[in-house]
Amino acid sequence: MRARLENAKASSLKSELLGDASQLRSIVEQMLVAARLMEGQLVADQRVDLLAVAGQVVSGFLPLAIERDRFVELETESATGFVSGNARAIECVITNLVDNAVRAEPKEGTVMVRVGAGVIAVVDHGEGVAAADRDMVFEPFWRKSEASPGTGLGLAIAKEIIDAHEGRIWVEDTPGGGATFKLSFPTIEINRIAGQSNSDP
Repeated sequence: MRARLENAKASSLKSELLGDASQLRSIVEQMLVAARLMEGQLVADQRVDLLAVAGQVVSGFLPLAIERDRFVELETESATGFVSGNARAIECVITNLVDNAVRAEPKEGTVMVRVGAGVIAVVDHGEGVAAADRDMVFEPFWRKSEASPGTGLGLAIAKEIIDAHEGRIWVEDTPGGGATFKLSFPTIEINRIAGQSNSDP
């Protein structure tokens, strides 16, 4: 479907359909990855470079975002480090969050993807998420209203994947308006130190 759309003439409808196709692909990939993690078919203790994974997602989304009059930018802290997990699974979650953020971002706005030590933040400047809804957004099939786009599955699957990594996913306000979704993972260094302390007499 994406291949046929990419070969079609440029139009606002084409841009919207490409976005919808990307969202569908993201959800299907997340479902498959989550199922394989739960079945033990994917290793969850790889040495994962969060900066590299986030960079791949941003690079992949940039052409689509530009076509929709948005921009996606990557920011990093001086020390990012590595986490223990599955690179493909983490990539799927970041992809979902960036896709949602690009949809929420006003035209000519910029979605920020910030990478720190074991933490990723995806920042948009849209309508935001009400405080009363911040736990509900991670429930399967939850949508703000029947008019809201999407299936209500993406964030629920993302939470399942992050839980399998012993990490955390949550949402905060973006200063000035919008939503900031954050992911945190135990770093490899923290895991190593914890393992040493647990083995001490």
